[in-house]
Amino acid sequence: YTTHYSTSSATMWGAILLWSFSNAVQTLASPATGFYTYITTLDDLAIVAAHVSIFYQVYHGNDVPRDLDALTMVLHFGNILKGIIVNAKLGPWVIMVMTMMGDIQQFLVLLVFFLFTFYCSYHALFRDVTGVYVGEKWSSATTLLINAIWGPQVIWESEGREDSSSLFLSWISGMADSSALDVMGGIVTLIAVFTVPILLLNLLIAMMASSYQEVSTNVDSEYKRSFASCVLVARELPFLPMPFSLPVDLGRCILKWTAGCKEWHLAKSRGRRSETLEELEPDTLAKQQLVVSQILSLWEARSSIERFKEIVTVEQVER
Repeated sequence: YTTHYSTSSATMWGAILLWSFSNAVQTLASPATGFYTYITTLDDLAIVAAHVSIFYQVYHGNDVPRDLDALTMVLHFGNILKGIIVNAKLGPWVIMVMTMMGDIQQFLVLLVFFLFTFYCSYHALFRDVTGVYVGEKWSSATTLLINAIWGPQVIWESEGREDSSSLFLSWISGMADSSALDVMGGIVTLIAVFTVPILLLNLLIAMMASSYQEVSTNVDSEYKRSFASCVLVARELPFLPMPFSLPVDLGRCILKWTAGCKEWHLAKSRGRRSETLEELEPDTLAKQQLVVSQILSLWEARSSIERFKEIVTVEQVER
């Protein structure tokens, strides 16, 4: 709606910002059952930051930043895709797609590495060189072969270096720098084309096929796990819809962070207590161990009561 209408309405963007902030707080306040991941949290925080910037610009009479508006559209539909997981028919397919996207993230790291590698190579080879595009110019059968295999976009020539011989290939072959640059550029391009479009693309296809086969065998259990974790999150939601639930969600978020800090301090005190117990007398040590065991038993009893608010595993679903 905001893409076509009311793009300059500060009231509309203020309501949208309030809703997105309420959604982010509700995500942060939800129990850690595995339904919301750190990617979901970063998604919601990015939406809030984009809406803050848009509201600031619109409030001061400026146009809506189109790039931020487009980015929030993608992130919003990503949140919708997260909610479709609980659908009995579409949920398994969404899980398979999200798992494959996780593999793509690992692939992108390798892709960025190779792209940076060849960028540095091209930058070192063609610095201060003017290139001339000759992809559509007929010169020999080699041009036709390259056009048929890779396309004309890789056929370039360098100019303005006929009299110099500063390249190593120029020293050993007697060629001018312009010809040596064309030869070395062709070699680097050949390696880049063989590595990125051929090897890495086939690696991506193999990874996707492996992920599809792995997820398809466990998709039913994974769907039940996601559904159970979603139910546990829904049990803790306030009865009011967003953004009217913002005060309750803020309280839940504060309580969650407070409980997390208490657990961290308790775990830290346990570590210090274990170091101190090693230096005590045997009788005192036995008494301290008894007290510690009583504390641990009480803590385990409390943890058993709260176990349904923890991350849901596939083993729990199968049991």
